[in-house]
Amino acid sequence: MPIEYSKICSYWNDNPCEGGNPKFPFRMFKGSRVLEIGCGAGADAIRFVQHGARYTGIDVTAQAILATRQKIGNGGNLEVMNAEYMNFSDNYFDLVYSFGVIHH
Repeated sequence: MPIEYSKICSYWNDNPCEGGNPKFPFRMFKGSRVLEIGCGAGADAIRFVQHGARYTGIDVTAQAILATRQKIGNGGNLEVMNAEYMNFSDNYFDLVYSFGVIHH
């Protein structure tokens, strides 16, 4: 039986991912428009922002967006959004980044 989308959202609202990718060369994207799909609790968002990226993060849960906002303040754009139905212009971002999302 497939799991309902609302149950997935509820689970990740209660358990935002604290992962992160410490080996990624975040500094290479200074000034670049970066989209992170699945920002989780903001572990990588803060690295992009600290290195000067023009950061946008999306996540399927409001809790993840709140956790990321606490880390980056006004340093980027954040939105609750399903990556299957994004509403961004084609070719807007220089980098689309997602780390540790597919296994969830």
